[in-house]
Amino acid sequence: MRILNVNKFFYLRGGSERYFFDLGRLLESRGHEVIPFSMRSDRNVPSTFEEYFVSEIDFRSQPGWLGRIRASVRVLYCLEARRRVRDLIARTNPQVGHLHNFAHQLSPSILGPMKDAGMHIVQTLHDYKLVCPTYRFYARDGICERCRGGRYLEAVRMRCNSGSWSASFVNALEMTLHHRVLRLYRHIDTFVAPSKFMRDKVVEFGIAPEKVTHLPYYLDLARFPESPAAGEYFVFAGRLSEEKGLLTLMRAMKDVRQLPLLVVGEGPMEPILKREADRMAPGTVKFLGHLDGGELRDTVARSRCVVVPSEWYENSPLAIYEAFALGRPVVASRIGGIPELVVHEHTGLLFEPGNAEDLAGSLARLADDAQMARSLGREARKRVEAVCDPEYHLAELGKIYGEAIQ
Repeated sequence: MRILNVNKFFYLRGGSERYFFDLGRLLESRGHEVIPFSMRSDRNVPSTFEEYFVSEIDFRSQPGWLGRIRASVRVLYCLEARRRVRDLIARTNPQVGHLHNFAHQLSPSILGPMKDAGMHIVQTLHDYKLVCPTYRFYARDGICERCRGGRYLEAVRMRCNSGSWSASFVNALEMTLHHRVLRLYRHIDTFVAPSKFMRDKVVEFGIAPEKVTHLPYYLDLARFPESPAAGEYFVFAGRLSEEKGLLTLMRAMKDVRQLPLLVVGEGPMEPILKREADRMAPGTVKFLGHLDGGELRDTVARSRCVVVPSEWYENSPLAIYEAFALGRPVVASRIGGIPELVVHEHTGLLFEPGNAEDLAGSLARLADDAQMARSLGREARKRVEAVCDPEYHLAELGKIYGEAIQ
């Protein structure tokens, strides 16, 4: 089968890109032809199809009003992406289009040419962009579902996009145009939700339930050897942004003196977090910046546990899958799809989102009991072995793809 694999970034930027690349390799290993479509960038992995990729754009660095207007037009409807994907389809004749994250840089303008070519279109939902203008269900005052029922102007009122009225207005206009006027998302035949929470939430917001199926992510477990040791530090790995609950984690660490916290990642909250860490005892929190591949894997493998203190509706974090595969328990907030993975006192510990005292107590339990950490880690490894098998994942995708060409 020929599969058009679509994602706006063609380099490892986050969990969605990791799945995008891993899925492509898995499909190719089973004899399928995978054709990528993405955006050009100096950071991209080399591809023989790069001539069809759309030009690069960075929405945060557009100079002047003219640049911002051009960027806004691209978010609403990208004629370049429509033309280039049409030409790529004409050359390769794929039967299935598997979409990942494509909003803004590529835009739903690509859906029409795919459907015109008779392709069956599948999208894996890595975030909530399908039903939320800013993809997170998160506003300045925390969890937010104000746009329910298509009330997208609520995003403008709350200035949900970086506190900017104009950027939030573009997001609201984008959602109205794509969902209400052009109805572009009707071209997608199947939405794949990695968590049951995600599936239920998008159905709750109006997506037809028969179009949404639940399929967890998978892992190549050979790349994640189980580590039986209980290390001498906690680790957080991810984007340093407000919804990740990092201020709650900083407050918790003021009361946890047994083991330090290593923070892996970059993001807009880094200066704030470093100021908080400076107020603690030296060595309580250490910032390692961006780590990739083996460095990140080794850092997690040597930890006592991984901390996921999120305060937004996490979907199905790959950071949890990978921690489990390495035999590390996870201390995480009880929110979104997280409790589907972290079973309290079985594969990790759950605490109430935003509750620093509850989080501190959970971290202290594992800091004081290395045997408990090892036991939870062993169960975590067993769980990921049971639910994240690549062969099962491929078989389930095959059912979705198979329906496309019957």
